[in-house]
Amino acid sequence: MKISTANNKRIMGVQKIDSLYYTARACGLTSMEMSDRFINILEHLKAPQWVNWYLRGYRDCLWNGLFQNDLEFCYIVDGKRYSIRKDSELYYEKHGISPKELSDKQTSSGHYWIKTGKPF
Repeated sequence: MKISTANNKRIMGVQKIDSLYYTARACGLTSMEMSDRFINILEHLKAPQWVNWYLRGYRDCLWNGLFQNDLEFCYIVDGKRYSIRKDSELYYEKHGISPKELSDKQTSSGHYWIKTGKPF
């Protein structure tokens, strides 16, 4: 494959990954849905291995950014979601819940989208 063709596939892959992350933020996709769609992008590009590794690295950077900007770790207590992020409106101490109470009463936990509140 010519380098120009491979580079075009790289550019197209970056655009598709950007679109995936835009959709994920807007719709609150789960981590499994995002992973499946990413694999689908790579399979349909049919690019050289170096392009696939480039795209994996690009995806990893965006993935890490999700945890800093778009997701928050929450516990579910009495059917309500409480965050451990101090800057969140759902921060457990803002709702009068102590760390011990949060630990004792939580029924589940995980990452949630800040914007939509959907599980990640």
